[in-house]
Amino acid sequence: MLKMYTLILVFLLIYWLIQHFRFLRGVTMLSLKSNQNQLPDHIKWLDIRDSSDFEKEQVPESINIYVGRLPFVWEKDLSPKDSVIILTDHYFKGKKAVRILRKQGFHDLYLLVGPVSQLIEWSRKSKLEQYCIEYPWNCNHSVPNKIQ
Repeated sequence: MLKMYTLILVFLLIYWLIQHFRFLRGVTMLSLKSNQNQLPDHIKWLDIRDSSDFEKEQVPESINIYVGRLPFVWEKDLSPKDSVIILTDHYFKGKKAVRILRKQGFHDLYLLVGPVSQLIEWSRKSKLEQYCIEYPWNCNHSVPNKIQ
């Protein structure tokens, strides 16, 4: 009898490990060193950190919905038609947010994991590159006032 319980426990542990460490399908993993030109024109930035951390330091124009509240309040700021970059400092929280949004019908999801200060710099560069693509005659490779 003890062998059967041990065997069931081992299978549950293996199943849990596979679920938490498997690769996310259908989600574009972004790197802080990646090429930002691959992003869609209109994208929403979703910061899934706690609101107290969000208030201390945040990516401009990002939406803050803590990952624990995401299943209940996503409809307020997001639509399944939106392209969404999920900003997080922990991979597993980002993975959980991806699963939640995929269950709600989101298809164009990006996951960006890293320290907040680097995420802010990355998003600023991304917005500058997008601005230069849209308005090349007005781009002198410095950040326009409206992007800062």
